[in-house]
Amino acid sequence: MALVREVDALDDVPEWAKAGYKQVGEKWVNDDVEDVGALKGALKKEREGRELTAKELAAFKNLGMSPDQIAEIKAKAASSPDKDVDKLIEKRVAEAKKEFEPVVAERDALKTENRKLKLTDKVRADFIAAGGLEEEADDVVRLTEGRFDLGDKGKIVVLDDEGDPTGQSPKEWFEKIYKKAKPGRFKGSNASGSGARGGDGGSGSNADLEKLPPEERLAEARRRGISK
Repeated sequence: MALVREVDALDDVPEWAKAGYKQVGEKWVNDDVEDVGALKGALKKEREGRELTAKELAAFKNLGMSPDQIAEIKAKAASSPDKDVDKLIEKRVAEAKKEFEPVVAERDALKTENRKLKLTDKVRADFIAAGGLEEEADDVVRLTEGRFDLGDKGKIVVLDDEGDPTGQSPKEWFEKIYKKAKPGRFKGSNASGSGARGGDGGSGSNADLEKLPPEERLAEARRRGISK
């Protein structure tokens, strides 16, 4: 049986341990026994403090702040005469957020723009390398943009209809998949005069345009020189 520091009566204590207890008020106390309740309370307080610190650090780091900047703001909060440190830290975070949000937004916009440029330029080059007609490249990149994504290492990933990686390179996908579906966008297709190139494998009639999705219909109409 584990001993506790404080009991209501010595009847709750083993015979061999009773000598270690002395009466304090209405309780019996053994000073040589650690106060488990107090230890648990201290442990809980320490754990809550760590969780609060982790949340605060996450709030600062989400703003793209350095460890030195985080330390400076927390030092200002700790040295403030304001007793409600939590509210003061929240105020400092809000102030920092207001200051850094435009910088973070600009950084994210640049990252998005750079990502798009990397993706667009490479996909366009791979379409042409796969035998695609250069004058079709811009339309093809726009119409197939949902088929490609950038992986963790900046490598282009080709996605299937479910959005899962296929393992193909963009050039392979254009050669093996897209060319079969849209041969009119590639060199060596049955192209004939007046800007018509077989309607991507169709008969080239205006009726075929109505079967295409709106975006492709518009692109195809422009390609054939039809005012649509």
